[in-house]
Amino acid sequence: MEFQYQYDQEKLNKAGQREGELTLTSDENMEYKHIYNAGKLVEATNYLITVEGKKPLIGKYKDGNPFDGYFVYYHEFRSPLIDYYENGELKTHYSYSLLDLIASENPAEVQLSKTTYKNKMPLQGLIHKESISVNGMNFCASEYYEEGKITYTYLWMIIGSVLQAVKIVLLPNGYKIHEQNFHNEEVNNRELRFGTITVEFKDNENGTVLYETADKLVIKYQFSNASLSQKIKPYKGKGFICYFLFNDNSTKLTQHYNFEINEQLYVENFISNRSYISLIFSAINIQLTPRFLANGDNDYYFIKMENDYAKMVSLHLGENGNPVDGFFIEKEEQSDNYKYAQYLESKVVANSDEFTLESIKELIFNTKQ
Repeated sequence: MEFQYQYDQEKLNKAGQREGELTLTSDENMEYKHIYNAGKLVEATNYLITVEGKKPLIGKYKDGNPFDGYFVYYHEFRSPLIDYYENGELKTHYSYSLLDLIASENPAEVQLSKTTYKNKMPLQGLIHKESISVNGMNFCASEYYEEGKITYTYLWMIIGSVLQAVKIVLLPNGYKIHEQNFHNEEVNNRELRFGTITVEFKDNENGTVLYETADKLVIKYQFSNASLSQKIKPYKGKGFICYFLFNDNSTKLTQHYNFEINEQLYVENFISNRSYISLIFSAINIQLTPRFLANGDNDYYFIKMENDYAKMVSLHLGENGNPVDGFFIEKEEQSDNYKYAQYLESKVVANSDEFTLESIKELIFNTKQ
């Protein structure tokens, strides 16, 4: 994990590389001491943190990599992360549980959480994923492992001093997202404030998404992923299609259909009382439905509602399943040509049967790829 160390004074050799013993002190107390040889860190000692009665923590490097002992890092929220190695193999990881810190009246008394490893993979305990920052919001995911499998994850959102979280519980064929309340304040309308999202996969490309408050249905729909060469499925009732145009020139669409909506609760949850859980639901709607695996390298940051690997456009369908507003795109099976049409109030305002993918991107997004 990358971390920029600071020292009381730099010591450089003739080649401009760090050399010898470098230290950092704070309030006249030693925080850490590092020993360098020709610019490579060979030994690190931390004097602040105690792990299972051990202090100071000493870690020795080999060829610039952790090899034996304790190695202290910090993630973006300045909370320490400690790795313990034996003969170059990661054996144990230590970190603070945000849940424990929130629940404690004296955070200084909170004990480090211990995570064990087997064959270089987490076996039991807690792992914090690297955080991201989007538009002034910081996101961090904390995975909890049992017997080598992820059982649930807390996805944290921090805006200034405000902390919010959801709990993602893995199911046999999907997952359930619960909004969490850590503030113990009186909630006048609790069933509108705290919602639950349930995503279930029928197979790799099809499934359902359900949003509830206090076990009351707010909205439910089915989704189906397909290639752009497949015809739109003729479902009755309103729906919409998301077209994904990836930077590697691959494409995909997701059709949302068979909607069930409680109009009053929908307005109250998604218009009048926007919350963290409703933000997550909105993010799920405009991308390929996220899938989380118990043994997978999961990307929980779909919440950012944007990405740098794809462009997305949508087409809204009316009660009869016909296009109403948005863009229709379909690939011809035996060529690289695409059919394209733009709809406004059920009328075609632009169309072509011989567009390339690049020309569609340029037309819709006004940028050349």
